[in-house]
Amino acid sequence: MISVLVAGAAGRVGSFVVRALEEHPDFHVAGTCGRGDDLAPGLAESQVLVDFTCPEAGFGNAIAAVEAGVHPVIGTSGITESQQRTLQKRCKDKRLGGLLAANFALGAVLLQRLSKQASEFFPDFEIIESHHPGKRDAPSGTAIDTVRRIKGASPRASTPEDPSRGWNLDGVSIHSVRLPGLIAEQEVRFGGPGQTLSLTHRIYERAAFVPGVLLACSRVLELDHLVVGLDALLFGAADPA
Repeated sequence: MISVLVAGAAGRVGSFVVRALEEHPDFHVAGTCGRGDDLAPGLAESQVLVDFTCPEAGFGNAIAAVEAGVHPVIGTSGITESQQRTLQKRCKDKRLGGLLAANFALGAVLLQRLSKQASEFFPDFEIIESHHPGKRDAPSGTAIDTVRRIKGASPRASTPEDPSRGWNLDGVSIHSVRLPGLIAEQEVRFGGPGQTLSLTHRIYERAAFVPGVLLACSRVLELDHLVVGLDALLFGAADPA
């Protein structure tokens, strides 16, 4: 059995993860904790740390896990590029596998992959991402990661000439919606001469994240470095960059 410590266990996603781990015969919940709690007791009994806390806690938790020889699986959005590079170096130095993912829903990963293919024929596109009012970051980490994967480089933000066009990322407009009744939804809308193409992924309950998290908890044990994005595990792209 794989022993897992869950940080953010009482949160929207964390509670689903804890329940799924407890019900799965291949996993053991070694401990749970909230934001700002001391991880040391749980890390001592764990092989994997799953973190769904907040940016202020997530990076520190990941570093603490690596220093303890525990594989980090980080679903907390808002980790900066500088923090990501630091975490990659720590994992590399310790030859320890880990995962940093903007989204654990399998459909969201497939949406990004299909959008990358579509962009070869439809280079003009915009993103509409919709979430519940409690989501702290806007635009979402998934939307930013989608632009990065389509463009092939770390995106840079700029102020659009027309603010009504949303948040500008490498020339791509991202429109953020925050409304009650929503959980998570992303549409990538492409336009070309005389036609449009829309690719949409919707999440109706947070259980959608669970299969990806369980996959990550198993597969990070086979790695010796940090990978970014669940697609690295789904499609064998083990590039840590």
